[in-house]
Amino acid sequence: MDNTPITAGDTFDEAIARTVSELVELGCAAAHRLLVLHAAGVSRTGRGVLLIGPGGAGKTTLAAALNAEGFGLLGDDVVPVNLDGHLLGLGMNLCLKAGSWPALAPWLPDLDRAPLIERAGQPVRFSPPPGPLTRGPVPVGAFLFPRYQPGSEPALQPLEPVAVLREIVMAEPVISTLDAERLNTLTDWVSSAPAFALTYAHLDQALALTERALAASDFPTRDQGTC
Repeated sequence: MDNTPITAGDTFDEAIARTVSELVELGCAAAHRLLVLHAAGVSRTGRGVLLIGPGGAGKTTLAAALNAEGFGLLGDDVVPVNLDGHLLGLGMNLCLKAGSWPALAPWLPDLDRAPLIERAGQPVRFSPPPGPLTRGPVPVGAFLFPRYQPGSEPALQPLEPVAVLREIVMAEPVISTLDAERLNTLTDWVSSAPAFALTYAHLDQALALTERALAASDFPTRDQGTC
């Protein structure tokens, strides 16, 4: 690279946020991927778990707690998917919104010491992952669609591949090219692993439901090494 700045900002916070965004974009390399998902990703026993959903669904909060429980972290908001359907990790810090801080306090006791900046008009903390990082590539072992709903009963619902594809589209993935070959690959990919909608009101419920989903997906109960 030359000495040309890749990003700038009118304030220090804006410069940091835009720099992080540029680094994520470079890491994703969307033109060379099957797609780039608006999702969080973790891994265990050499397989990835995708947490897919729109902003506010709770995927970043759940990924942070799972990472603290020993899952490898692929990413908290963006996960690139290779042309062969394998997931890649970006090796970035967690970006946690203010609403998640109280819920994550038992898992990230030092979160209040993490750098605080303003991003997209709201305060966020950039926290080092409490657990291991996963660089990948790893195959997907389960698709999870978390939905944080205060006051709701915890629920775990299996999803058919057509519903998985619909949810992925609603989460606004980045797909640089969608020719017939890639469409067939994408269709096969969403059918390659079990999928579940996961509704919860408290983070401990989400962790328990995630373990139930992974047990149904034939994941071993303990990690035997992070990729």
